[in-house]
Amino acid sequence: MIGPMEATAHLMRGDYAASTRLADEALEIGRSTHGSNALEAWLGNRLVCAWDHGHLGDFAEIVSSAVGDYASRSTWDVFAAFCHLAAGRAEPARSLLDAIVRDDGVAVDDDSLWAAGVAILVEMAKALRDRRAGARLASATRPYADRMVVCGLARATLGPMARYAGIAAHLAGDQDGADDLLARAERRCRDLRARPHLARTLHDRALVLEARGHGGDAAHACTARAEARETAADLGVRLEDLVTVGSP
Repeated sequence: MIGPMEATAHLMRGDYAASTRLADEALEIGRSTHGSNALEAWLGNRLVCAWDHGHLGDFAEIVSSAVGDYASRSTWDVFAAFCHLAAGRAEPARSLLDAIVRDDGVAVDDDSLWAAGVAILVEMAKALRDRRAGARLASATRPYADRMVVCGLARATLGPMARYAGIAAHLAGDQDGADDLLARAERRCRDLRARPHLARTLHDRALVLEARGHGGDAAHACTARAEARETAADLGVRLEDLVTVGSP
């Protein structure tokens, strides 16, 4: 299925109109040839687009009802909890983090959606200020920091894994490690012209630099935040956390 791959490429670069058109066309063609895989690819594209624009909560019930239809159930459980978090319901995300982010590892199915599931767990830990989960997710994500988070056969991409590893390191209190990882994510985003992911990465890096507070960090954070906001405004991307619960 070439359509979803092309839709993903446009989505990664912030060309939302072209991505939506290609995703819709691929779903129409793929219903008869790829069945539920076509719907899963389309839904992945729509979820990323909704996340970018602050409408992810609108998909909470849709994703929750579809969870049982997909083989990678644990990952879709993560996606469902993420949507509920965006809709203002934090308890599903908090319960899921407690249940599957364990001392002995992260209990997400080891398949083509593993990276996406772990990346979204990082986002939920960030939104909930969950340092315990952040520390464990830092260990899970760091070995894959040089990779892109791609769902299945390029059905969607969530950007560089280095960004999620950096967020997790930040939660764990390792600000030097977090800045190094986010710098790597920033370079990858620029190389790929992945502007929505660049905006988020710069936003996250500004937070890390402010938390670290080394000489020059404040000025660097200001520059990073300014570019993040300018890029996000140009694309209509929401940068703020889904919810803020607890203390940093």
